[in-house]
Amino acid sequence: MFGTKILLVFLFLKFNSSLGDENDQLKAVVVVFRHGDRSPLSSWPNDVYYNDTSLWPDGYGQLNNLGKQHHYELGQWFRERYDNFLPARYNRKDIYVRSTDVDRTLMSAESNLAGLYPITEDTIWNDNILWQVIPVHTVPESQDPILASEIPCAKHARLEKELYQTEEFQELNRQYAELYKNISEVTGFFVDEVDIGTMSGLFSAITIYRGQNLSLPSWTDYYWEDIKTLAAKKFQVPTYTTDLARLRTGPFYNYFSKFLNATRDQTPFTTQGLSYTPKFLMLSAHDTTLGDFTNSMGVYPDAVPEFTSTLIWEIRSRNQDETDLYLNVYYKNSTDFSPLTVKECAFDCGLDDFTAIMSPVAVTVDEWEAECKDTN
Repeated sequence: MFGTKILLVFLFLKFNSSLGDENDQLKAVVVVFRHGDRSPLSSWPNDVYYNDTSLWPDGYGQLNNLGKQHHYELGQWFRERYDNFLPARYNRKDIYVRSTDVDRTLMSAESNLAGLYPITEDTIWNDNILWQVIPVHTVPESQDPILASEIPCAKHARLEKELYQTEEFQELNRQYAELYKNISEVTGFFVDEVDIGTMSGLFSAITIYRGQNLSLPSWTDYYWEDIKTLAAKKFQVPTYTTDLARLRTGPFYNYFSKFLNATRDQTPFTTQGLSYTPKFLMLSAHDTTLGDFTNSMGVYPDAVPEFTSTLIWEIRSRNQDETDLYLNVYYKNSTDFSPLTVKECAFDCGLDDFTAIMSPVAVTVDEWEAECKDTN
């Protein structure tokens, strides 16, 4: 598995913890979060809840009220942590928000911003709607290699297929063969072999039903730990090797490196036709996005990212030196806020050092498109 260069260390911090010299200044923040709680996208064949549309009044795969509330609370968390850095009044020079072109991620970003930017007296535009209107940018998934990862890549598809044929994954199938058989019997799946992708789908549906306090069959508890383990494994697959990681997240890490350079050099950062360098770059995406980004850095937490889970990079200047910048990486879920430590860089990782560590992964969009045209 890719990740020999970077080690995940869970050092659980209190909410308001900070690291670095007291004279160091926060220069920029990048956050990538998963959307909030949603209705299911799929389920097992004999599931009694999935087709009960009264349970999902907004449709399948849609952000529900709990998801909106949790993202609003995450926005409040951002406000408290960054209140001395990010002005409470919205200004386009301060923040840039980008989302995948999916209802639940767009709505999550909007809910989050409502918590991050509480209304102030001079921003009230309607006494009945106490909300600052803030733009959320997006592009169609079919045109978004940076955040959506939905554009077909022939070479990545081939390498992933080959990965499943390796002895490691064949042994995994042998190890869980009895589980696959039992799961097929209790769920109604009529397939010869259930792969770990199916386990990921089961994990998602069961998690949603538990969040809705729905009564579930006993097998969901009996097999839960195995389902959870295999689902977590599935989230590593798209970035399991350096080559897979480059073809999955290379354009993002190139985009991220450009943002780091712009922050350090105090030069414009161009994104979606706009040129400026915001203090706060907010990206709204999916569990697969967080799995891809963390595993590409070698710091995957070995668990399916929860709803509203967030990956955070904080960029600081050292001892008030505007050109000596370093970054720290954090991961936040519903219970923990944890630093992710770059092994070869330790904490307070210099921008050039981090960029060098990620250089085997980062590629331009043009390079990515060329490499995806598999010639084998």
